Amino acid sequence: MSSNWIPSESFSRSSSVFFRATHRDFDQQAALYKNIELHYRQLTRGRFDGALFSAPLGRSAIHMEYCSQSIEKEYHLRSNSFSISLLMDELPSLVRGRSYTNEHILVVPPNGENFCVTPPRCTLLIITVEADALLQSLALVPQVADWFRSLSTVGQCIQSQWLSDRLKADAFMALESAGGAAASNRLQTVDENMIFSVANSFSMEWIKHQSITQYQIGPAYERFKRERHRLINQVIAEQTGSLNLPLLAGSKRSVEQAFAKHVRLGPLAYSRLLRLHQARHHLRDQSRLNESIGDIAAETGFWDWSRFSDYYRKQFGELPSETRQKYESSLR
Repeated sequence: MSSNWIPSESFSRSSSVFFRATHRDFDQQAALYKNIELHYRQLTRGRFDGALFSAPLGRSAIHMEYCSQSIEKEYHLRSNSFSISLLMDELPSLVRGRSYTNEHILVVPPNGENFCVTPPRCTLLIITVEADALLQSLALVPQVADWFRSLSTVGQCIQSQWLSDRLKADAFMALESAGGAAASNRLQTVDENMIFSVANSFSMEWIKHQSITQYQIGPAYERFKRERHRLINQVIAEQTGSLNLPLLAGSKRSVEQAFAKHVRLGPLAYSRLLRLHQARHHLRDQSRLNESIGDIAAETGFWDWSRFSDYYRKQFGELPSETRQKYESSLR
């Protein structure tokens, strides 16, 4: 694991509320988030290395996540909190098909959802704040409170290097203050200060520009979303690799362009990726541990065992048998 941003083990031990874990399984890492339903797909090839750091302060929380591979992420917030996501590194991500850099801030409202693609060796900072705590903060000017209330379920991107830097500084200052804060009253003060700082940072951004500069998402994303769901449903329904482009809506060229733009893969390569992830899911299904790996490969459309094993090893950095062995060991 290599990230310049994830707090060290020694720092993580400085407070009882801090949580830090490293992983070689992206599904296990996604499952650690509380109140967020996450679905990850690994897009690039090779072994996954990741880390997650969380600091639940009270009505606010700070999370940092590192992934060594490019990951397609679908998430849905299941709590009454706003989620504020910031990219720590210089390599751009994609949010609903548009470039998302370290000068952008993604804000998703309670019960909201989003779709993004992060590049390899990416670290994300995610700040969550309970809606009532943020909207009732004395530091939040009425115009910004109205902006937060007006957000649709997919949220909104803001482009501001100043605001991005300010929110990152707010988070790191809160973490430094929370280190060693065993007493509940001291941690409550850190939490209150964090909420005030976030509200104040957004208010200052509005005061500077008399608006919040929103980063518009183009209509091409909706076309990709429709084609992607059609492909996913087809793969799940047929459990085969016999998908052809005519099964998708739109011309071959437009479909290829949509997938290349949003996930940097062609539709057929994405179809194979879906089937590899489905095979991996079956290999880690406790109810299917007695089934042969060959049967699972055939079920997901891979009739040639050696080719399936090669595709799988290249994608996940391990053989199918190693995936099953690691899962079985985790159950003991």
